[in-house]
Amino acid sequence: MSTHHRPGVCAKHRVVRRLNLAPCDHHLRDAALSEIDALIGIDDVSFDDVKQRLTLAYDATRLDIDRLIDILEAHQVPLHNSTWENAKRSYYEFVDDNIKDSSQRPPWSCH
Repeated sequence: MSTHHRPGVCAKHRVVRRLNLAPCDHHLRDAALSEIDALIGIDDVSFDDVKQRLTLAYDATRLDIDRLIDILEAHQVPLHNSTWENAKRSYYEFVDDNIKDSSQRPPWSCH
């Protein structure tokens, strides 16, 4: 695994998220992925055509899953809708918020 990250990405706050997308026009999807890839804080964006799976690596102190999903929805790229996917997205939201909140506070330990 590479130790070099894009500018704006701290390895300590880097997370990897996988989202399954519903089938859609590949031009719309490519436009959304290009916009996401240009954001400060994104480390990697990849899409698996066979599995229809989007993999995102980003700094959770700069971005969160909700902002990335908003970009997909603005480009009319639908997410796969299932109970598992919804639970996964909720977990991603929780962890992203936790990382952002924790990064803004001093460490609680006195060691």
